[in-house]
Formats: sequence, structure tokens, C-alpha cells
Amino acid sequence: FDGAEAAYRAAIVADPRHAMAHFNLGHLLQSVRKDFDGAEAAYRTAIAADPRYAKAHSNLGALLQTVRKDFDGAEAAYRAAIVVDPGDTKYKNNLGILLKERAQRIKENGSDLAAAAAALYDECAVLWGFHHGADSRFTEGARASAMRIRKELA
Repeated sequence: FDGAEAAYRAAIVADPRHAMAHFNLGHLLQSVRKDFDGAEAAYRTAIAADPRYAKAHSNLGALLQTVRKDFDGAEAAYRAAIVVDPGDTKYKNNLGILLKERAQRIKENGSDLAAAAAALYDECAVLWGFHHGADSRFTEGARASAMRIRKELA
């Protein structure tokens, strides 16, 4: 991996706006080196160099979600990836997973927030419908969670 890292850094020196080199460096720093600060900086630089780089938005979202626990930032990054590449269902799936986790946390924090949780589960079902199909167990599970919460509110 040392050779790959050196090659990415050399490409960046040669062309500081080389979005793919920044993205690849970020991926290596995140997955191999566990240098999350460096990875986040590399993803943000890739996005600055090419705002239409959907994978960079998505990887930034995953890092923000799993490492930083910055769920608002992760949601914004996933939504940016979807805007850039609406046909790639992986980005919708990632956002659906994040929204499901947020809905579960909201539900656990009290019934006054249950309506918001139900709405997030509904959005998960729509997003997962794009990725897994309208009748998948993921989509049906999100719909069932939304209905269960609404029954509890009634």
C-alpha cells in the first residue's frame, strides 16, 4: 500500500485538482491506514475539485456516519451523491440505512418524536424500494415500523 499511497500523492502534486487521486488517497487512508482525519480531508478535496464526484460524496457520508457520528453531515453527503447520480441505488440505500438508524434513535427518545420517526421510516421504505425492490424485506420492514409507530401514537 505504500506504493499506492506514494502514487496518489505524486498524482496530486502533479495536478492538485485531480479528484480521483484525492478520492483514492482518501479511500486508502480510511480503509488501510485508519487515518480518518486524512481521509476526510482527501474526500472533501476531491469534492471541491469535482462537485459531481458522487463516490466522494458517498464515502464522505460513510465516514461521517460511522466514524464521526455526524449524522446530519452524513445525510447531506448521501443526498449530494443522489443529486449527482440519481440512478445509482447504492446511494439511496446508504441514505435509507442512515435514516432507519435515525428513526430508531428518535423513537427510543420518546413518543413526542415518534411521528418524526415514522416519517423517516416511510422515507427509508421509498429509498430501499429503489435499491431492493418495492416488495423486499427491507422495504416491507421499514413500512411495518412506520405503521407500528403510528398505531402506538393512536
